[in-house]
Formats: sequence, structure tokens, C-alpha cells
Amino acid sequence: MFEEEYPSPGLHSQSEQYVLLQLTAMGLCASWALGGMLGWVSGYLACLGALTPIIIEGHRRHGLFNIKRPRRMVALALTPVWVAIIVFLTGLFFISIHEITIGDIELLTLVQTPWWAPSNVASQSGWLTMLYQVAIYTSAVGLIFVALTTTLVRRLLIILTTSASLIALIGFIQLYSGTNKLLWSLSTYSEFFAIFPHSEQYAGFALLWSLAFLGLLLHLRRQKKTDGLVEKWGLIMFVGWGILTVSVFVSGTLLHWGLLVAGIGWCITTEGAFATNNGAKKSGAFAAILGILIAITGIVFIAANVAGSENVNGLTSERQSIIWQDSWKLFLEKPIFGWGVGSFLTIIAFKQEVDFGQNLLTPHSDLLHLMVEQGVIGVVIWLAPPVILLIIFLKKETKRLLSAHLWTAAIMIGVLALFSFPLQNPATAWSLWFIIGAAHVWTKVQRKDPAIALKSDVVFDESEMRSVPKLDKPLGKTRSRIEERRKYWND
Repeated sequence: MFEEEYPSPGLHSQSEQYVLLQLTAMGLCASWALGGMLGWVSGYLACLGALTPIIIEGHRRHGLFNIKRPRRMVALALTPVWVAIIVFLTGLFFISIHEITIGDIELLTLVQTPWWAPSNVASQSGWLTMLYQVAIYTSAVGLIFVALTTTLVRRLLIILTTSASLIALIGFIQLYSGTNKLLWSLSTYSEFFAIFPHSEQYAGFALLWSLAFLGLLLHLRRQKKTDGLVEKWGLIMFVGWGILTVSVFVSGTLLHWGLLVAGIGWCITTEGAFATNNGAKKSGAFAAILGILIAITGIVFIAANVAGSENVNGLTSERQSIIWQDSWKLFLEKPIFGWGVGSFLTIIAFKQEVDFGQNLLTPHSDLLHLMVEQGVIGVVIWLAPPVILLIIFLKKETKRLLSAHLWTAAIMIGVLALFSFPLQNPATAWSLWFIIGAAHVWTKVQRKDPAIALKSDVVFDESEMRSVPKLDKPLGKTRSRIEERRKYWND
């Protein structure tokens, strides 16, 4: 059963706006720039984004935040980070690939290591990949923990979806004009879109944000009477969503098309089910039936891609099957901890039975890639957070529509990761973590307790800069807005 989202009380002070702007800027640095747009600077920006939780703690100690969430929740959210770091450091004692220099020639030698122990490769790719992976997750967690109210989540979603649309627009201009003038000195690829090293990675990024953007637009449409954003910027946002959607069809394959169509169909179905439960039975039933038909069309596209001779990465099914078999054998040799972060490209060169060249130096499957490099432990620590949050959402008696739409976007990318490699691009990986966290935050507050909607978890007192138990004097028009909504819920 789905429920309506009630109006959120809005930002409470200039300090809250400042903190939101600061942390959003850090989140953007850790996502878009990590996609390769700023080249060598991306490593520094990854570290900057990972500092977000530390800055939040500093704000809390100085009285800017009154965070009521227990610290064990933060520690639990960061558990994958600690486990990944410990496994990586332990693997430094079991190096499976050594570099040997003979004159001007560099050679690689494979050394057998215990199957039960973590291992690494003696190159920079390992620790750089681990740094990116940990920094992306940490920065997304930090941005979610500052978004303790539904208003902040919604504003962050608007900011990020808009910036994603701008990236898609830059990609179109670069593709059809054949120039990089708009990107200045940014490192780009002439044959691909914008900041992404592969067109299908760009399609995965556009797929994720297109479905998230659609869910946001549907939510804003329902909030039309209480939020002037739709009247002022509705056309611009619709154009932005259109750019992302068209990007999927231009740069993606049948699999991307099918997932996009299926996601759109499911969003329409949930909207129809909600309308049916709230009195609009005819229009709701029509929307639900239309959504189901659209979703079935998407499933047909997906089945056609899987059954076709060409896979999502452009390789024939025969070659794809060979690389998957070789990758599976690598996983079985070291199933617990894997071969080490960033080791796949090196290990496959020694273990690949049939050499098809550079095109087959990746499994073209994020799940298989994770299994080979980090084993069962890596699969558990990185899949446990989204699975737990999804179970929490499904166990709710009433489900909020925006959360359902965001989860739809996340699930479609999860399906895509089984057959393609969207999450090997840092921008898409960061976006996925943020959308999952935003869906969870939006799920936490329920309609049946309207007092929660008028009470902020992020509280400011600008006069003394200390924590206070409640919001006493909202600024500007916020007081009248809250009074109107309190009257609405009391009625």
C-alpha cells in the first residue's frame, strides 16, 4: 500500500542552508569529478568527499547539529569501509603479482598465494581502486547523514538530478559537435560521451538518474499545491529528464532500453495503484494497466538482448561466455577474499585460456568483477547495506511513493550490473549509493504521525550556536507554512 507524502517544513535557518551547500558541493566533487572529468585531480577530490562525515561531526560538536541518531548507526554504515581497508592491508603480506625490471623491460610474475588469505598486486592500481571505492561510499554516507529531514533529501535530489542533466547535455554537445571547447582542458574521449570512458557506462549513469528524476517529477507533481517549484521550473526539469532519457536510447543497448522502459512502467503502475487507493479508481486503474503494459514491453527488450547474438558490451555470446567462464575459474581459486582490489586486469592475463585481446580484459559484469577481486567477503560487505535497507522498505506496511521510485532506479541498475559494468564508473557508483540512502531517509518518516513532519532532526540556534531541543522560531514564512500544514493535518 502506498501513501501520500505530506509537506515538509522547509529549511529553518541560514546556517542550515550554508551546511547544505557546503556538503552538497563536496558530494558533487566526489561524484562527477571522480568520473574522470578532472583527470589527476580526482584522487584529491575523492579524499575531500570522504571527509564529509568528519566535517559533520565537527559541526555537531560546535552546536550546528543536534543529531539524534545513535552513533552505532554511523559505525554500522561505515562497516564496509573498515572491512575493506583491513582486508587490503592484510593482503599486502600476500602479493600475488610481482614486478621485475630487466634493463628497460618490465615483467610481471605470478606467485601462488594461499587460497584462504587476502592478496594484492604490487602496483598502484590496487590502492587507488580501493581509495576510490572507499571514498565514494564514505562521501555518499556522509551526504545522507546530513540529510536528516525530507526537505534536505528533496533539495539534494533536485540539485543532483539537475547537474546530471547538465552532464548529459554536455555529452550531447560533445558528441554531435566534435569539439571539447565547452569542457576546456578536461580529459575527455572524442568517441564517447562527456566524462565517461565508455558509452555504455554513460548509458548506465543516464538510466539511473532518468528513473530517479522521473520519481522526483512525479513527487513534485503531487506536491504542486504546496511547492512552487513545479510552476517555476517544471518545464526546465522536464527538459532535463528528457535529455537523460534520450541519452539512454542514444548510447545504450537493448538491455538499457528494456530496463528504462520497465522502470518507467513500474513507476506509472505504482502511481496508478496510489490513485486507485485514494478515490480516483478509473484513472488509477488505467494508469496501473498502462504501466504494466509498458513494463512488459521493457521485459521483452531485456529478453531480446539476453537471447541475441550480441551482448550488452558488443561481444558475441560465445566470446562473452568464454570470459565469464575464465572469470568464474578465477573466483573458485580464491573464493573467500579474491585476488585483491584492482587485480583483475593483471590476473586475467595469466589465467585467460583464449586470448581475444584487450576487449576481453574485463568480465563486463560488475558482480563477477567484484567476486574475482574481493571474493565472497567483498560481495557480502558491499551488498549487505542495500539489501538490508530494501528489506526495511518492503516490511513497511505503507510505502512512500518517492522511496518506491528511487528503489526502482536502484534495482534497475542492480540488474544492469549483472550483465554490464555501469558501477566501474565512480560517478554512477556514488550516485547509486546516494539514491539508496535517500530512499531510506524518505522511508523513515511516516504519514500516520504528522508531528514528525513538523519536527526537524537538524536543529540550529544561530544566537548561541548550540544544540537546542526543538525549533522555536522558524525564519521568514516558515512559521505560517507550518501553521497551515498543522491545521491541515489536524483537520
